[in-house]
Amino acid sequence: MVSVVRVLQAAVAETKQEVTINQRTTNMRLFDSHPDVQNTFLPFRGLSNKDMESSAILRAHALRVMATVEKCITRLDRIDKTNVILKELGHRHIDYQVKPKYISLMGPQFMMAIKPHLESQWSEEMEEAWTHLFRIISYHMKKGLRPSKAEQI
Repeated sequence: MVSVVRVLQAAVAETKQEVTINQRTTNMRLFDSHPDVQNTFLPFRGLSNKDMESSAILRAHALRVMATVEKCITRLDRIDKTNVILKELGHRHIDYQVKPKYISLMGPQFMMAIKPHLESQWSEEMEEAWTHLFRIISYHMKKGLRPSKAEQI
C-alpha cells in the first residue's frame, strides 16, 4: 500500500495544474460521448462545446475533482475516514440526479487526463494504482448515491 500511495502522490504533485486544465478537455470528450452526463450538470444544459470550454463552472468542478483525488491519496492510510467522505460526496450527488454509471466513468476519464503528463513515468504499476484508487472512490460514492432508510420514509 505504501508504494501505491507514493506512486499516486508523486504523480499528483508533478501534474496538478496540467491535469486540471486537461480535465476540462476530458470532460468535454465525456459530454460528447455521453450527452446524458452533460445534462446532469444544470449549468451546461443546452450549452455549446465552445461555451462549456470557457466555463468557470467547469473549471471549478475540475479543481474539485482534483482536490478530492488528492484527499483520497493523502488519506489512504486512514481508509475508513476516506470512505465516509466519499460516501457523503456520493450522497450530495443525489440532488444532481447522478446515476451510478456516471461515477464509473470518472476513473477512466481522469486517467486519460493525467496519462499524457506522466508518459515517461507511466507504467503498469502506476495504471494499476490509479485503477485501484478509482475503484475505491467509485464504490463508496455509489454507496452514497443510495438514499438512506430515513430518507425513504
